[in-house]
Amino acid sequence: MPRQLQCALKFAWIFLRKRAHCKLDANYFTVDAQGDPRPWMTYPCIDYLETLDFTEASVLEIGGGASTLWWSNRAKSLCTIEEDSKWIDTLRSRLEHSNHHANLIHCPDKEQLGSITQELNSSADIIVVDGINREAGVSAAIKNLAPQGMIIVDNSDWLDKPCRELRVAGFIQIDFAGFGPLTAFPWVSSVFLSRDCKWARQRKDICPSVLGGK
Repeated sequence: MPRQLQCALKFAWIFLRKRAHCKLDANYFTVDAQGDPRPWMTYPCIDYLETLDFTEASVLEIGGGASTLWWSNRAKSLCTIEEDSKWIDTLRSRLEHSNHHANLIHCPDKEQLGSITQELNSSADIIVVDGINREAGVSAAIKNLAPQGMIIVDNSDWLDKPCRELRVAGFIQIDFAGFGPLTAFPWVSSVFLSRDCKWARQRKDICPSVLGGK
């Protein structure tokens, strides 16, 4: 068999079988090969986050989805702000079914995001910006992040101004470029670490591995 054909077949096998690239559950959440929900971020970013220990972390999501289910299984506490009320109902139902919990907050108007995050009256160790108004989301994340925290921004390659704002604020930007679930194009998910971030430590029970590798 020609090497080019071997390469194409192995590529398709890794993406479609090992990565379950096109797999969705009944609620149209992206899931992995085992059927577990996963964030709609790039695979390199998901792989990196999978190695970290968030069991004592408080997480704030600005924009919910399959990632809400993923974080609820890993973080000490989770608050998710979402603009779609029907989507919140779906998330609430799935969380109850899986015996996980998150504080779900409806934000019908993106202009209300700043006031809603202020009303939380608490900071979060990890803040994920992946929905609603992302420029406002990044500004809110900077104000609501706990010391030694981490901010995750999806589709950062579309967001020059917000990413610049984070770098100017002193965060270290780490870009994870590549494909992600159920897409036909690559993009970038970025992790922004505070200079003394304590959440970038790898789990002791995890050894680095490459899905589909030798």
